[in-house]
Amino acid sequence: MSTVKANFIMVIKLGFFPLIYGCWLDFCTLRMFGKTIVQWVAFFLGDPAASSFCHWIVGILYMLQFSFSMNLLQGVLHNGVFHFLQNLADPIYILFHRLAEDPVNKHACSILLGVGIHASLVVMLFFLPVRLAVLFVPSLFPIDLS
Repeated sequence: MSTVKANFIMVIKLGFFPLIYGCWLDFCTLRMFGKTIVQWVAFFLGDPAASSFCHWIVGILYMLQFSFSMNLLQGVLHNGVFHFLQNLADPIYILFHRLAEDPVNKHACSILLGVGIHASLVVMLFFLPVRLAVLFVPSLFPIDLS
């Protein structure tokens, strides 16, 4: 039973969440690239596998960058500041042991906290700056990558 629980949580954390974070990042930066929601949905419907893979890659890169940033902040700030986040660099932290030992409700709370933190960070670090930049310097946007 603990193996099934651990596998399910790993699929959620490494499969589903990066996809959601990538879609959320893409959605929050639509105006920066001059795209509309209709074009975004058309891209997904045109090739769902490629769209999902691109969003998953963007989500994984975002999570990796967030992890690096948190490690840097944990090294500079007081030890108890980020006590609610998992310290992946901690040698005592044993991922699979914790997955098997901790109850499901503790994992659910941790997952919901992580989703809330990541969603609010994407809004603060991407959506609001893009919105303000489009408002104050409209000639700069849309950015053309082709």
